[in-house]
Amino acid sequence: MRSLFYRIGYGLIFVIFDIRFLSDLDILPDFIGYLLIMSALVSLRRQAPGFRIGMWAAGVLSLLSLPQILYPIRIHLSEVDIGMITNGEYAVILIQGLLQLLMLTSIYIGAHYLLVMRGLHDMARSLTARWVFYFICATYLLIVYPFAINSDVSNELLVGMVVSLISIFTLILSFRSIGRELYKTLDQEA
Repeated sequence: MRSLFYRIGYGLIFVIFDIRFLSDLDILPDFIGYLLIMSALVSLRRQAPGFRIGMWAAGVLSLLSLPQILYPIRIHLSEVDIGMITNGEYAVILIQGLLQLLMLTSIYIGAHYLLVMRGLHDMARSLTARWVFYFICATYLLIVYPFAINSDVSNELLVGMVVSLISIFTLILSFRSIGRELYKTLDQEA
């Protein structure tokens, strides 16, 4: 169980970081991150029903992110660069944002269920607080991002992206500690 939650964390690291070699080749492709997450959720869905929707969302996200290996959607926080993003790219970004929110919500529901079933109520409350923080940040970005088409909201986007990045890191740390704790409780039960 520990390795499955670690895999989710590593998959999110692939998704968060966009490191390009020679300005075009993505060294940490998002689709690999989503496939890592999906593979962990395939195994975890047997443990808790909440993981099933996240598994499907991760699969769709891996397919949507596959073309971005060669044709990345570049998000720069200046008026000139924001104006160069097409409406289709905005749609892809918003769909990916909604699917990522759905995926992480599903992971939260499944992990919370496992924690409560194992009697780890403090950890479940901590996970809930971190997920609420992420949910607020992701919703904020999904609301502010469409306004970038017609107005200068680069400062609002920058703040939202930084805070959202922090919230995802807190979730990654939670998933790692959840994996460790669930592994310990399974050893004690055996």
